[in-house]
Amino acid sequence: MGARYIVARYDCENSMDDFLEKVILDLAGVLGLSQVRPSVVHAGSGGLAVIRVERSGLEILRAALALQERDCLKIIKVAGTLRKALETLNSLSKSLSTKSI
Repeated sequence: MGARYIVARYDCENSMDDFLEKVILDLAGVLGLSQVRPSVVHAGSGGLAVIRVERSGLEILRAALALQERDCLKIIKVAGTLRKALETLNSLSKSLSTKSI
């Protein structure tokens, strides 16, 4: 199966791995977690991160995030390759750093 890379912004107290696991388990159980197989590939500055998920589990993750009361994780872009996801992350990091000056 193919993978998708999600560029997202995260702002919660607990770790992103724990949050993703809890959200998916609440909606789809262990079977859903095995279909999504989320893993944080890169955590950048400003709460930006790249998360790897299985292609077949992307919709499960989106549904699980939509049902959350608090928006801890916001999907910015979904890319098919890690290279494109990192390019997007770097461009977002640069634009955020220039705005804060």
